[in-house]
Amino acid sequence: MLTLSRLIGSLEIQRIGSETSWMKTTGINLIAVAACVLCLSSAKAGVIADWNFNSLGSGTPPSSINADTFNSSLVNATPSITATAAGQVSLARYSPGAGSSGYALEWTSASHGNQLGTAANASFIIQLKAISTLSSLAVNFNGLYTGGTALASYWSYNINTGTVGTYSTPVTENLSSTWASTPYNPFSGLTLTSGQTLDIQVTFSAGGNPAGIAFDDVVITAVPEPINYALACFGLLFVGGSIGRFYLVRGRA
Repeated sequence: MLTLSRLIGSLEIQRIGSETSWMKTTGINLIAVAACVLCLSSAKAGVIADWNFNSLGSGTPPSSINADTFNSSLVNATPSITATAAGQVSLARYSPGAGSSGYALEWTSASHGNQLGTAANASFIIQLKAISTLSSLAVNFNGLYTGGTALASYWSYNINTGTVGTYSTPVTENLSSTWASTPYNPFSGLTLTSGQTLDIQVTFSAGGNPAGIAFDDVVITAVPEPINYALACFGLLFVGGSIGRFYLVRGRA
């Protein structure tokens, strides 16, 4: 009888120890899940690509300008700006850039300022291709007119898989003769899936003669969704595994 009592007591101690261990493990895993949920809810957009134009040389800028920095784990190849300057419109390095430092990219028309408002003569296209799902994608920039009267820029986009289709209805951003204290934000809340390309087309309207317009600090930001989903899933897997082990042990008892 003594041996049987000891055996029963030993089994009870093991059962209590097993449940205590499970509670500790579950508590740790719940903390892990809470941390994952916190990461998911507080995820912030990171910079995908930006152009500050500070590396522009003293000569005429090239018609194709690669991003100064970009996230190579999220976009395929180097995002680029392709600038059109034809007719009596030319590209130039403008100084000072936004924030009274560095350089900016300028379109200028020495005469016939209205040519700056012709897409065939003056415009640019931004292009990047995603290799991961990007949500809450936003575009910000700074700009001003360097000559002539008040100018406006018109921003439209197209999301495609290689062939550019119809661009969205243009968003108008009116510029002043000084750099803006707060960046302009023509687009936000866009989503790109892996393999999709974002093309952004920018055209101008011109007034006065001569006319000029400059852009600086073109920045594209987004939230890389797979990272956040992975955090949440790992936490749920931890808890699910612990619960499964607990009921498996109880079923055998």
